[in-house]
Amino acid sequence: MQESKLPGRCSHHSTISFHSSNERKQPTLLQMTHCSHHPKFQQLPSLSESMAFVHVQVDPVPQAFADLRATFLSGKLESTETRKILLSNLLHLVNNNLQELEASLKQDLGRHSAESRTIELLPVLNEIQIYLENLESWSKPERLSAGDYSLENLRWFSNRPRFNVEKHPFVQKVPKGVVLVISPSHYPVRLTLGPLAAALAAGCTVFIKASDSTSATSSLLVSLMDKLLDRSAVRMVNGVFPNTLEVIKFQWDHIFYAGGGSVAQNIALAASEGLKSYTVIPSAKCPVVIDPSYDLQKAAQSILWGKIVNAGQSYTAPDYVVIPQAAQDDLVKAFLDAFSQFFPHWTIHPGTFTNLIFPSATFRISSLLQRTNGDIVIGGRGNRYFNEKDKYHCPTLVTNVKPEDVLMKDEIFGPILPIVPMPNLQAAIAFAAERANQDHPLTVAIFTNDEEVKRKVFEEMKGGVTVIANDTFVHPGGSYDHLYQSNLQAAKKTFETFSTHKTFVNSATSLYDYRYPPYTETDTLMLYEPLRRRLAFEQPLVQISTLNQLTEDVLKVVHSLQRKETIFGLIVSLQVGLLGTRIVQAMTRAN
Repeated sequence: MQESKLPGRCSHHSTISFHSSNERKQPTLLQMTHCSHHPKFQQLPSLSESMAFVHVQVDPVPQAFADLRATFLSGKLESTETRKILLSNLLHLVNNNLQELEASLKQDLGRHSAESRTIELLPVLNEIQIYLENLESWSKPERLSAGDYSLENLRWFSNRPRFNVEKHPFVQKVPKGVVLVISPSHYPVRLTLGPLAAALAAGCTVFIKASDSTSATSSLLVSLMDKLLDRSAVRMVNGVFPNTLEVIKFQWDHIFYAGGGSVAQNIALAASEGLKSYTVIPSAKCPVVIDPSYDLQKAAQSILWGKIVNAGQSYTAPDYVVIPQAAQDDLVKAFLDAFSQFFPHWTIHPGTFTNLIFPSATFRISSLLQRTNGDIVIGGRGNRYFNEKDKYHCPTLVTNVKPEDVLMKDEIFGPILPIVPMPNLQAAIAFAAERANQDHPLTVAIFTNDEEVKRKVFEEMKGGVTVIANDTFVHPGGSYDHLYQSNLQAAKKTFETFSTHKTFVNSATSLYDYRYPPYTETDTLMLYEPLRRRLAFEQPLVQISTLNQLTEDVLKVVHSLQRKETIFGLIVSLQVGLLGTRIVQAMTRAN
């Protein structure tokens, strides 16, 4: 066991410890050499017998792709009942193997079973159940909106004696086809089975490239899928072989990778070269803004949990904290108290804190701490605080971080939390907004009881970011990137990701006769009429000055009625009526 002491404001110099795991022996490749000069050459087995002991790697993708394409073209998954059977089997796959999945995740990531169940397994079960309950309604045809210009055309022409529109246009969601799901390493169950469930609900056949960085979980999923799912509709391969970029070269109808970083960039580049549709997650730094008047102890607990869960390897994890300079010391004290509550005696051991995914990630995190100019108050620099072989790094809090510091350049994606002090709350909001509008993070958190501050933060953030008030737990009803959600709205978005729209229009018999030459003035008017009736500038608004002039004209007419004869007065009264109508119209438009 190796130990590391946490320096900083903690008076008792408590210890964080971590334990090394036994190295796993990797299988070796048997190499055969021609050795006819060997004295026992005659006793060697024949070539055919020797080949029985040699594992020959065969690319499984071409045959799997062909099988999945054949299944899709056969129309087997067009029936919603067939899709429900597949989803029910997937639901049982997870629910009946919760302990096995938790054990494999602990072996791969060192993650506590309660954490795995909270952030991966239960959300997946919820998503699958949502698809089972809603897939029928989501698959039904939908009428085009009444505001659609084409539909307005149809409605106008249908009122003319010459035309006859029998049916409204409609749109139906249909499956994209054969899709590729690339399993990420940081959520190897949730972000593999969640997209799989959505694709099956949409009616797609699915090929899954398992993550080679989480071998235990990937092997378990491959084994369970082969036993419980229809191989003609779902196929999953494990390990380094085949290469991900080689798999992308096949003509997939959609490529789905719920990950970011350089891997997402390479996948997006390879997919775009083949003009394939794809889904990846952009990486960005998610900021947290703290109002000093808020309960700092509650804020520290929420932020610390959001940072240490899955060792900060989530694209919605807090990346840095912005707070007024005067409140920074109080916030640090709150973080120290929160850390003591989460990890009694300040001790971390396997099963209480998740590992990083790659050994190189451990080195990257340590390198950032070596180069930062901030002050480390929890954790530290050097070999005492990380173990590259076991992919462990101590949670680290860094204060007095400048905006130009190395910790503020890219998404950290690890257990480091920088605190960036600002002169006041307004400056903190302005900095977070400026940075967020450049990076486009998935979430922004604001801790405050002031509704006006919440509104300001929400208005300052541009784009599709989700602003979370007084927590770092992402609300499942948000409209941000839906891959980390587990609710009805999010499930429907993912369902639509694997669907395409097929439109049907039952055109009127002579609807477009006016487009044929020779052209007449009547043809032009008939084509323009449906749109002209909807244009905003059909009648210009009446200005207030015009309204005042109309009022004066009415008074003049009323005065003339007192001096004119009856017949003339009747004529003028009609003018008053018209002017009154114009005044009412003008007042209505002016309002």
